Amino acid sequence: MHQNHSGREKAIRNCIDITSRRVQELRKTRDSDPSSLKAFNKELTKLRLLKSELNVEEVVQDRSTKLYYERCRDFFKPPKMNIN
Repeated sequence: MHQNHSGREKAIRNCIDITSRRVQELRKTRDSDPSSLKAFNKELTKLRLLKSELNVEEVVQDRSTKLYYERCRDFFKPPKMNIN
């Protein structure tokens, strides 16, 4: 379970890094090229959605770990105790 969570988080962070670089590139060209404004806004929206998805992934990780711990506490010891 922990490996799957880590893999998804890593993939989302990779997408955020790539999109952030693209936003920075478009930010430099948007002033000189008005036609790139639409692409800039599109990439910025994508970046916001990816960051939101990272927050959702964190909630899913916490909830699934907490649920698994509550139901299988005799057999499962979470890697980090982040249970409320």
